[in-house]
Amino acid sequence: MEEHEDTQNNIERQNDELLVLKAVYGEDSVEEFESNLPRHNSSFVFYLKLSDIPVVAPIQFSYPTEYPSLKAPTYELLDVVEEYPENSDGSTDKSARKRAFFRLTYSNVMLTEIKSIFTQTWEEEYRGEVVILAWVEKLHEYLSHKWGESYKELLSEAEIRDKPADENQKEKQEGNDIIKAEQTNKLSTSTKDKVETALCPYHDSCSQIFQGPVFEEKKSVFIGFLTKVHSETDVDCFRRRLLMDKKIAKATHNILAYRIKNKNGFYLQDNDDDGETAAGKRLQMLLVNTGVENVAVIVSRWYGGVLLGPERFKLINNAARAVLESSGHLKGS
Repeated sequence: MEEHEDTQNNIERQNDELLVLKAVYGEDSVEEFESNLPRHNSSFVFYLKLSDIPVVAPIQFSYPTEYPSLKAPTYELLDVVEEYPENSDGSTDKSARKRAFFRLTYSNVMLTEIKSIFTQTWEEEYRGEVVILAWVEKLHEYLSHKWGESYKELLSEAEIRDKPADENQKEKQEGNDIIKAEQTNKLSTSTKDKVETALCPYHDSCSQIFQGPVFEEKKSVFIGFLTKVHSETDVDCFRRRLLMDKKIAKATHNILAYRIKNKNGFYLQDNDDDGETAAGKRLQMLLVNTGVENVAVIVSRWYGGVLLGPERFKLINNAARAVLESSGHLKGS
């Protein structure tokens, strides 16, 4: 009898949660699956619209009988759908936007991070309470951050391709002139082939930071930075020191990897893509393959308006290798 009452109470709270989702996001944001069965393990799709990107991220949620009293709902991230804005004649322009959208996908890193966010939110804040509204809000913030810059970059390239060749050529020349002038002002400290150093304002014992040469390709700029590290605290300090520089803090991506050899002979190593999917892992592999130890490397990239495709990974690698060589951390350098 008590179990039946708990189930009925859960069903009522599930119904209330659906009403709140519809009230906050609109009736069309929720698609319930019709069923002749009671609401036991029932499912629905929530269509999450992102504010700054014209896409919808559908999520299928399933209610276990024990939710929310004992168990969390389960979820599945479905394929992203783009919203095409209407033209004045009622038609939709899909050309540039469509090509940009097709590359917005969930990476394995993103799936892991989303799972962590959802699990932590349930375990630490909402256990025993309805949680989907909180999940949706956190997912909106996460996707806007992760996909925002990538979408702008992809869309920029797609729109350029849609323009007539002569117009593209004119804009390309004008853009080159502007970018070169801006880079001269913004990156004036990045002297070609000169290694710069910086002292830590937090700890006297922190190692100096080495700065490698500048790599430029189609208006994008890549610079590698390196320091010696012996703990994750040193890594965090390294990142904070670099981000004190406003130019570096405003970089499109600051990709990090580090590799520390512990006294027991095992390695402590990790990486951070900073929104450039798979770049951190590639940078990590460079450290492993070159055999360097007790170093952290950050490669900063300033996007120049032209999509580089896979070439960007080569440039990130080159910038990292260059600072490893110029700072004397590669064998034989």
